[in-house]
Amino acid sequence: MGSPPETCSLDLLLKEERALVSAVKTEDNRDGRALRVRLNALGINLGKEVSIIRRAWLDGPILLRVNQATQVAIRRSEARCVIVTKVKADEQA
Repeated sequence: MGSPPETCSLDLLLKEERALVSAVKTEDNRDGRALRVRLNALGINLGKEVSIIRRAWLDGPILLRVNQATQVAIRRSEARCVIVTKVKADEQA
């Protein structure tokens, strides 16, 4: 029996580490709904695979690969709202 999958916020992933989006935690107000819509438009949806390509310095944006096809940049504050489940290197997403 294996260990349970490890979850964390997207901003804590290491470079090139793969994960699946499992939740988006936002406030239930106008700004929270706007963030959900923005992430949805960028392809960051539940069940999608994401990985970190690059991090800007001084708490700048994070460049992501979504579904091994699309590259998008999001703010670190937005990445903190995205909960992901890490994918082990030997698993297929």
